[in-house]
Amino acid sequence: MRRLTILAAAVVGAVAFTLVLGWWQVDGPGADTARGARPLALSNMDFALTDHEGNDVGPQSLLGQPSLVFFGFTYCPDVCPTTLADISGWLDELGADAGRLNTVFITVDPERDTVAAMAEYVGYFHEAIRGWAGPLLEIERAVAGFFEQPLVMLFIADLVEGRFLRVNSKVCEVLGYSEKEILETSFLDRVHPDDHLRTIKEMERLVAGERSSHFRNRHLNSDGEYRTFEWTSVVDENREICYAMAIDVTE
Repeated sequence: MRRLTILAAAVVGAVAFTLVLGWWQVDGPGADTARGARPLALSNMDFALTDHEGNDVGPQSLLGQPSLVFFGFTYCPDVCPTTLADISGWLDELGADAGRLNTVFITVDPERDTVAAMAEYVGYFHEAIRGWAGPLLEIERAVAGFFEQPLVMLFIADLVEGRFLRVNSKVCEVLGYSEKEILETSFLDRVHPDDHLRTIKEMERLVAGERSSHFRNRHLNSDGEYRTFEWTSVVDENREICYAMAIDVTE
């Protein structure tokens, strides 16, 4: 169960395209300190992993250069290899500049994804992609650091039960509810009545195995106002758990 929990939390970043891409030059002159202006600072993260070549790595390894961080696992049958292939294509297009980007694939299955396994797996993709592995506790710390980045809303939902299993802090900030309040109700409870049917149909598309992107619906916040969310979502191989990212596009 613990492994499933960490897997679910981290796969959001994988299957919902929440590739953490940005200029992670924190604490430097001119850095924007406005709340919500950037992801959680790497200097505030604390985890220690090993890359596929046996080197010690952590958040400090990403400082000073733009970074693209992807969570997944080597036994992932579809999304992970497809996404890494896409990333490899982007890196090919960058040419010599690909080396100026930290491109990291962090496993969420440390039991099977050893350093050796990661080395073999990333070898099938662009040479700039680094594979990071480590103990479960350290993986959990990495997941927590990236999952709680505040620029986008991240969700894990049970499509069978119709409830959210986990949300990040940005969801609570936008809706004005605590995580407990969000998790204890159906996710349709706060959807605008006029959007219910469209939302259900979109869920049916996900269950049918389709990937959802740019879908919009409205959600009630604690002030009694509706916020418009734009979603990118996919489901797991059993088509029961949905991993989603949303941005607030309310005008």
